[in-house]
Amino acid sequence: MSILAVDSAEINAANIGRFNKFVGPYRLRIGSGAAVGRSNVISCGAWVAEDKFVCEGYARYCHLGDGCMVSSFHFIDPTGGFTIGPHSWIAGSHSQFWTHGIGVKDRSISIGSDCYIGSAVRFAPGSSIGNNNTIGLGSVVVGHHDKECVLIAGVPAKVLKTNYDWRARSTASS
Repeated sequence: MSILAVDSAEINAANIGRFNKFVGPYRLRIGSGAAVGRSNVISCGAWVAEDKFVCEGYARYCHLGDGCMVSSFHFIDPTGGFTIGPHSWIAGSHSQFWTHGIGVKDRSISIGSDCYIGSAVRFAPGSSIGNNNTIGLGSVVVGHHDKECVLIAGVPAKVLKTNYDWRARSTASS
C-alpha cells in the first residue's frame, strides 16, 4: 500500500509501486505511462502552508511527466516545485532532490525530457538540466545545465562529455 495525502492529485494511467509516501501540502501530477517504483518519499512539511511562507515562493508541486520512471528509495522535496520531463528516469536508488533552504530564492528543480539520473545523486534547490542528459552516479547538481545530450557528473557536477546518448550507452563524439 502507498500513502497519498496531498492537496490535489491528477494521476493518468500510471503504475505506482508499494510503500510510496506522497505527503503534502502540494499538487501532484503523474503523467500517462509513468512508473513510480517502491518506497519513494515525495514529501514537503506542513510548515510550508503557514501564512508566513505562502508568499515566499514555495510553489508546492510535483509533476512527473508522461512515461517517466522513478525507481525505488528516492526522496523528492516538492516544497519549491519539482518537474521531471517525459521519458526521463530517476534510476538506481537513494537520490535526493531538495527545493528549500535558508536564503534560497530560486527553489524549483527541473529535469528535462529523456534524461537519466544515476544512483545517489543530489540536486540542490534551483537546479535544472536540459533534455537528453545523463547525470552520473553520486553527482551533486547545482545551478543550471541547459546543454542537451551531455554527460554531467562530479561534485559539483559539470559537463564531462558532449554528444552523449545515454539510451545507447555510448558517445557519438567527445
